[in-house]
Amino acid sequence: MIMEIHPFEPFVPQKARTLIVGTFPPLVQYHDFKFYYPNGTGNRFWVIIEYVFDHKFQYWKGDLAVKERKILFNKKHIAITDMIDKCIRSDGNSSDKNLCKIEFRNIYKLLKNKSEIRKVILTNK
Repeated sequence: MIMEIHPFEPFVPQKARTLIVGTFPPLVQYHDFKFYYPNGTGNRFWVIIEYVFDHKFQYWKGDLAVKERKILFNKKHIAITDMIDKCIRSDGNSSDKNLCKIEFRNIYKLLKNKSEIRKVILTNK
C-alpha cells in the first residue's frame, strides 16, 4: 500500500465567501480532468452544481473543463478543497470508506487566512 498525496491545491478565489470541503479524489485512472471531482459525469457533484447555478458545463474532460469550473467558482465566490492531504487506500478503490492512515489538510488555517469565508459545505458525512 502506497501513501497517496492529494494532487490538487485548495482552490480559493480572492473573494471566496463559501468553502466546499470534500474528502479525497478517486483513483487517477478515473480522472477526466485535473481538478476537484475529476471523474466528470461519473460523479454527481458537477451535475448538481449545474442544477444549483442553472449553468451548463460545456466541457467534461481536460484543461477546458478545469478552466470552466474555476471561472464559475470565481464568479460565485466559491472555494473548494478536500479534508484529506495524504492517505492510503486499503482496498485499492476510490471509496472513502477504504481510506486509512489519513493525514488531514489544515482547513482551520485556510479559514483563518480567508476570514471572508462565512459558509462551509461538507460533501460527505
